[in-house]
Amino acid sequence: YENWHGLMAVGLGTVYIGFAALQHSRNAADELATLALAGVAASFLTVAIPLQFTGHWIAIAWSAESLLLVELGLRFRQPRLRWAGMGLLC
Repeated sequence: YENWHGLMAVGLGTVYIGFAALQHSRNAADELATLALAGVAASFLTVAIPLQFTGHWIAIAWSAESLLLVELGLRFRQPRLRWAGMGLLC
């Protein structure tokens, strides 16, 4: 199942995004739990890139992910998210 590792990591990331959305809808005041679940989802999505791609496609996918993190940080006014995107880009 070597060709499916990246897809499985994306699937787990999607599940944790769902958990974060469910937790936020049930208790919006507890931002730490929502951010923790979203962080786990982001970790799975980040790990999926080198599992699925090879060569220069890894750098291209990580560049796209860093752009997404910076954009989300700007949109939601979260400096830590912007710094994470810049760190990933470096």
